[in-house]
Amino acid sequence: MSLHHKPSSRFFCSQFICSGFFRSLFPANQASTFFRLILACIVTMLALSTVFMNQSIFLDIANSFDVTAQKARFSFGVISLCYSFTFLFIGPLADTFDYGKMTAFGHFFIALFLMIAAGLNEYSEFLGCVGFIGIAAAVVPASMFPYVSQLAPPSGSGIYIGSIVASATLGIVIGRVALGTSTDAFGWQNSYRYFSLLFAFLSIISFFFLMILLQESGQSVKLLLK
Repeated sequence: MSLHHKPSSRFFCSQFICSGFFRSLFPANQASTFFRLILACIVTMLALSTVFMNQSIFLDIANSFDVTAQKARFSFGVISLCYSFTFLFIGPLADTFDYGKMTAFGHFFIALFLMIAAGLNEYSEFLGCVGFIGIAAAVVPASMFPYVSQLAPPSGSGIYIGSIVASATLGIVIGRVALGTSTDAFGWQNSYRYFSLLFAFLSIISFFFLMILLQESGQSVKLLLK
């Protein structure tokens, strides 16, 4: 008996229906736009994850700096406030800058301060670093929200905006789980260093693949706020 089975007509029919569905959402001439959407969602998700990642390692931080768990929890307050205030002030101005460069610089400074924080011995200095991480992390969604609104075609704006919002929400969960799991295996200092390398890589990718002409960005904030 032959080992090769001829695919059924039902298989080809299902493949045709699925391919037709995705082509209707993302036509061939929009392939690069879809790639940039996925990349924007990834960089936003990972930037947001840095704001919440310390929540799973408070005890590790407390033991490392010889402080109480209550003081260790204060690091989350610092990074959250720095993120919130930066997003509040940078968000309305993001439309006047190059989105790709803003995201690249945001990831670069996240990588820089993660690497610095991993080698510190003073808790006060650590708090300063996580504050700067919060500031840098806010730059990424502040630039990616109007970026995605500009990418979105008129018929697919809901899908595009919904995708970037969902990725930001997912970043909250990813941050807690990823650093907690990595800390169990490598310790929080080494985990910070590994994540620093990841964000350095994302900085380079963002700079080259999320570039967009400034003269094309005139109505993005208006579209986002409608």
